[in-house]
Amino acid sequence: MNGKNPPWSTDIPLKIKPLKRFDYKLVEPKLDGLLFNIDRDLQRKTTEFASGQHCHATRQLIAITSAVRFAKNSYNAVRYLVADTPEDHTRRPTYVLVVPAINRQLLDLLFTLVYMFDDYGKRALDYEKAGWRENKEEYDKLYSRFGNDPEWDEFFTNRGKLLTGMAVFLGLTPQEQKHLKLIPRWGTPTQLMRQKTPSKLFLEWLYLWFYQDTSRNAHLSSSGLYMISPFVLAEIVGGYEQKIVDSHIIEIFRFTQISRVALTVLAILTEVSTHFRLGNYESITYLWQIFAEHAEEGKDLYAQRYKTLIDPSRT
Repeated sequence: MNGKNPPWSTDIPLKIKPLKRFDYKLVEPKLDGLLFNIDRDLQRKTTEFASGQHCHATRQLIAITSAVRFAKNSYNAVRYLVADTPEDHTRRPTYVLVVPAINRQLLDLLFTLVYMFDDYGKRALDYEKAGWRENKEEYDKLYSRFGNDPEWDEFFTNRGKLLTGMAVFLGLTPQEQKHLKLIPRWGTPTQLMRQKTPSKLFLEWLYLWFYQDTSRNAHLSSSGLYMISPFVLAEIVGGYEQKIVDSHIIEIFRFTQISRVALTVLAILTEVSTHFRLGNYESITYLWQIFAEHAEEGKDLYAQRYKTLIDPSRT
């Protein structure tokens, strides 16, 4: 570059306050225990429903268990990817840039659960029907391309039987099975927050303060790419700018994204535990209070919904 600084370099010293450290050991054991306990409680309740031959409730609770286990898997994956220990020279600080995509998935799930739990019986069934439609559309797409290929016969036979059986379980009419547009799709977070539902104000708040910028980073819109560009360009710029990015800016981004994973997982667990009356009040309350004390977003999320939701006087 002819010995000159690159055009984006400023060489203007910034006033940077020292970062406060958060001891994650304050929440790690409790959150691990809560994940274990809620998974165990859901399995126990599923067994109870199955024993009583409550087929629909059993099937829907299995879906909720899958959601909780997905959240646990995402949480553990992020925790491993961005961990400080054990030391691993192949683990780069910039790997945290993939976490917004994971956070977006978790927030999608949280939107679904909050909206669904406002009218669980009806909306859980709507959710399942929307899933059936998506699977049938996928089947039809594949059949249009590979239907004449003998190698695919077994696949289409097995998938067709599964779709037929699920249609019976879900009570789909012959017209709905034939004309898939009669089955509404499940909404995106943007669509769900616009529905008339008791949690509408919270979903609108969650979209504005959590989902919107997470989605931009995950999709790499222009503003999203602009936000992450300092982290991937720092080593090209070098000098003072790289020092600030490596020592300060990326640590702020890292804390924001990691805490969002933990907060969203905690919100999901709180929704499930509260709706199905699984207990866990002590652990849930402790975790929310710690996050509210140490993370501004935790304080806001707790105040917006979960302080009231977990109030034992409501039950």
